[in-house]
Amino acid sequence: MDISALGQLISSVGFPIAIVCYLLYYQKDTTDKLTSIISENTKAIALLQQEIHQLSHVEERHDTGRIQDDIH
Repeated sequence: MDISALGQLISSVGFPIAIVCYLLYYQKDTTDKLTSIISENTKAIALLQQEIHQLSHVEERHDTGRIQDDIH
């Protein structure tokens, strides 16, 4: 293989390879960001579940007290 054929091979194949490498890097960066966002959302949902659970117990106690007051 001579130098001109090698140069032509690199010019015809090199650009697509460079684009693929860039897209893979970009995809990894995007995936890392999405993973972080999903993790933060999971934490927020867990906190909301705790708050809902606590509020439902307070409401149950309040309703139970109201029923007992109605009986007396």
